[in-house]
Amino acid sequence: MLVEMNVLFNIFCYYIMKLTEKQMQTLKKHSTKHKGGMKSKHMKNMLKFMRQGDSFIKAHGRAKKLDK
Repeated sequence: MLVEMNVLFNIFCYYIMKLTEKQMQTLKKHSTKHKGGMKSKHMKNMLKFMRQGDSFIKAHGRAKKLDK
């Protein structure tokens, strides 16, 4: 039951939690520093974390840890 709720929450965050225009501009500018741009694993992770409510800095730190 808990796993199902977690999956539903992740789906909710992915589709419902929208980023502001400024957040998207910041992500797009940052993506130019990564091979693959917005399609890179790093940027996809950052987008996911920001949709979950993290700030840019916190999302970047979490994404960097996953890059290793």
